[in-house]
Amino acid sequence: MTVSYLAAQTAGNLNVVGNWLNDSMAHVQTVADTKGDIYSLAVGPTVQTGVATQAIYYAKNISSAAANANTVTVTFNVAANFSDIRIAEYNWA
Repeated sequence: MTVSYLAAQTAGNLNVVGNWLNDSMAHVQTVADTKGDIYSLAVGPTVQTGVATQAIYYAKNISSAAANANTVTVTFNVAANFSDIRIAEYNWA
């Protein structure tokens, strides 16, 4: 699943990717973006058996990007049911 940052991004900021699934069997394998920022697991995965899974990832000290020039791709271990991916950029300076 892919989601793009619609606004320009500033180098050095923090990206956060929230992943919510109506699925307890699918799990995130990788989170990556087209700028090569490195994502780490912040919290989770939290699994409610038979119901849902949640996890939050982050990339610190990100690269700059023009509007619509950075796309985040979340890859799952199996096809995920009803995935909801949310992305945000934070200035943590």
